[in-house]
Order: sequence, then C-alpha cells, then structure tokens
Amino acid sequence: MAPRVSCGSSCRPDTLDVVTAAEVFESFGRAWNVDDDDQRLQLLAGSCVPDAVFVSPQGQSAGIAALSASISEFRRTFAAAVVSFGHPDEHGSYARVAWATHWNNGQPTLTGEDFARLASDGRIELLVSFDGAPSTI
Repeated sequence: MAPRVSCGSSCRPDTLDVVTAAEVFESFGRAWNVDDDDQRLQLLAGSCVPDAVFVSPQGQSAGIAALSASISEFRRTFAAAVVSFGHPDEHGSYARVAWATHWNNGQPTLTGEDFARLASDGRIELLVSFDGAPSTI
C-alpha cells in the first residue's frame, strides 16, 4: 500500500504528513459531522485536493469550498444526522468505502458506497457516491 498524505493537526496543505487512506477518509467523514464551517474546511483540505470533484445522486460540486457549502446545508437541514464511513478498500490510486447516514429521527438509515480517485499525495481528487446497495444479479 502506498503512503498517503494528510494535514495532521495543522490542516495546512503545505505541511502534510504521511498517512493512510483510512486516515484520509476518517478526516473526510469528520467533515460531514462538523457544524463549524472553518473546521469543516480544514478537514476537507486535509482529505481532498482544493479542486476535487464530488458527484452524487443529489448533484455535482467542484472544489472543497463548494462541498463544504453543501455539507453546511445538509447539517442545517438534518442537524441530528450522523454520517459514518467504513474502512476503505484501496487499489492503486483508487479507493472505495461504504458509508451510512443515521438520521436519528426514526427514519431508516441510508447507506451507500463511495468510489474515489486519489491524488499523488493521497487526498481525494474525485469522489463518486452511490446511495443504497447495487442491484444483485
């Protein structure tokens, strides 16, 4: 497994430390559960390249500022929700990871899977998200 990079505690992309893809997705997952915009941007800067592209059934955004704004809207709308990510599978510069959104309001948990292309420094440069489980054969 190739070493991956994260921002560590400083969250400044110019002071990156070597970490695993699991740590990149842990930081990315934390960004989904943070209400503070500045803290969320720091977490996204440590887990994603600045111009990363995010594609989901709900739409597409480019750049961590746009994703942070989308997450902020999600947090305002679903304040009780908790998003969690599993341990990513890694294959070269690609990864996949299962996720779950626990609404905490009686609504059934939404699960899905993300597929990512990782930049040379290990951060996410493209993330494609799918809701639900794939259809079976």
